[in-house]
Amino acid sequence: MAGSSRPDHEIHARYKGRMKRLVIAVLWGAFLAYAFVLLPDGILAPLEKEIGSAWTIVVKIAGGSALGPLLAVVFFSSDSAFNGSGKTAKWTRAILPSVVCAEKTGYSLSEAGTLWFRYFDTWALPASPNQAILQNTYSATYTARLVYHLTRACAILFGLSLVTLAINHWVFGAYQAAKEAWPHILVTGLYGVGWLWLYLNNQIGGERGEPTGAWKRLDEVFGRSYVLINLEVLDGTNSVVEAMAKVDELRKKLSAGGAN
Repeated sequence: MAGSSRPDHEIHARYKGRMKRLVIAVLWGAFLAYAFVLLPDGILAPLEKEIGSAWTIVVKIAGGSALGPLLAVVFFSSDSAFNGSGKTAKWTRAILPSVVCAEKTGYSLSEAGTLWFRYFDTWALPASPNQAILQNTYSATYTARLVYHLTRACAILFGLSLVTLAINHWVFGAYQAAKEAWPHILVTGLYGVGWLWLYLNNQIGGERGEPTGAWKRLDEVFGRSYVLINLEVLDGTNSVVEAMAKVDELRKKLSAGGAN
């Protein structure tokens, strides 16, 4: 959906940028907490002897500050919530307006995709009555991506923390006193609760039942999007060529209305 020539580019960039900033901020804080609380002292002890406690703290800050954004970059490198091979991506692709359009009309996925995005572009024109749903579409898709990334991040941090607890105890002999373990258990528990809350409150649809949370909103927005293209474009047309021509007519009409 990105591209400098698209009229909705600024809107798209705003929602995408906000999602990325939120993911990076949360991961930065979460990994900083891991570095300060959970990172095994046995690993840092030799370093502390060499450079001192003050510089060891600097190393913790630098390491924790780097790991979060680094994981975020890995997440952003592929749009796995929509283009991946997992259940979530398969479900989101199945409810895309272009895919539903292809299923209902018999057009190929390529034809339906081209038709859908040409129609979707018209929503950003000043005279379009669909500007509100354009905003909702980008908001819903990037909120879903936000939830998807944070759910994975919490699961990774929870698993990493459990492994770290085991290393601290079995390798470095930590937690001889119960009070030594509580800060580590608390941080690990926060990661686990975060993952569980996000997972349970944001379920995709399909065999699991109706979608919930961010995925429910995405399903509703995509559903309304298909209703609109069906009413404004597909209704009364018998071929993809006719549908494309109808979109071109709609664009001309909206462009003229925006110019007045």
